[in-house]
Amino acid sequence: MNKETKPIEAKNLTCSLGGCEILSGINFTVEKGKFYSIIGPNGSGKTTLLRTIAAAVKPESGELLIDNISVCGLKEKELARKLSYVSQNTNSDVDFNVLDYVLMGRYPYLGLLQREGENDLAYARRSMEITNTWYLREKKLDEISGGERQRVVAARALTQDTPIILLDEPISQLDIHHQVELMDTLDSMVEKHGITVVAVLHDLNMASQYSDFIILINKGKAVKCGSPDEVLSKDIILEVYDMEVQILKNPETDKPLIIPSKYRKRRL
Repeated sequence: MNKETKPIEAKNLTCSLGGCEILSGINFTVEKGKFYSIIGPNGSGKTTLLRTIAAAVKPESGELLIDNISVCGLKEKELARKLSYVSQNTNSDVDFNVLDYVLMGRYPYLGLLQREGENDLAYARRSMEITNTWYLREKKLDEISGGERQRVVAARALTQDTPIILLDEPISQLDIHHQVELMDTLDSMVEKHGITVVAVLHDLNMASQYSDFIILINKGKAVKCGSPDEVLSKDIILEVYDMEVQILKNPETDKPLIIPSKYRKRRL
């Protein structure tokens, strides 16, 4: 990757679903080897933005580039070698056992009718040990809890071994222990292996502590892009979330720590 190449770049991106405009004139650039969070109120367009990056939604206008190439111009396996995508919905009706499901992350590297080999199994085991799911390997997907399934889906994304990982609310079904465990894992991959992570998060404090940069979306527009200190101010949170907060500094990370105060009193 040359110096001018950016893993992800959105240029005046506009997207509509069912005739309704969801994203309007979105512009941002993602740097290699950084952790980005996409935050914003419910219905603001966060998931649509992530799905557009993953080529699951086609832009109505503007461009979405992966390594300076339009995402619409990449073939399925080409894209699958560049990025892995963990969707919000981890429910599955398929009758796979967990290990076979995680091994499906290796499909971009296999030829037609080629079976997974020892190297692929090694990738899967490493990813499952990282996400603390190896003990589930012989269970069926429909036999494990929602939180366990969420970690299994993350293991499949890690097994895909891509330079970009996209995650839509990856910790929404996890208890606090597994939330921190997964976020620490992603953070370690960014720091040690130069992976680029883009995650939709609802928890502003998680976004603050783990992100290098935050993209704040509201009503389909990118309101603010920058460091946690730049994005998570009292005035911006009040304007976007209609919530008064206190902002402290986390003594361990020196990043903003957000404490809800009270709901903004609306004028009648």
